Amino acid sequence: MHRHRHRQVGVLRLVEALIRANMKNCSDAGRLECGDGDAEISQMEAIESVFDADRMNAYGGDKEAYEACKTLDWDEVIKIGKKAFPYKSYS
Repeated sequence: MHRHRHRQVGVLRLVEALIRANMKNCSDAGRLECGDGDAEISQMEAIESVFDADRMNAYGGDKEAYEACKTLDWDEVIKIGKKAFPYKSYS
């Protein structure tokens, strides 16, 4: 029933919530979650760092987008995550 709920919320809102969650997560940690200040992490690690440990809910600032993301299968998460994190690596 809610399989395509993300279409109602809009991909842009989901991407914005992911980026906000990542920015808050990085500022709280003082570094990217998966590495220290000099380490690079992959695009997939950046995506996973936002979806792990409920960070999108805690930091995303959009409860409706968070609820929509919970209905996504992993392939859809990756597609939307790549829009939020378009580069192959981050440092």
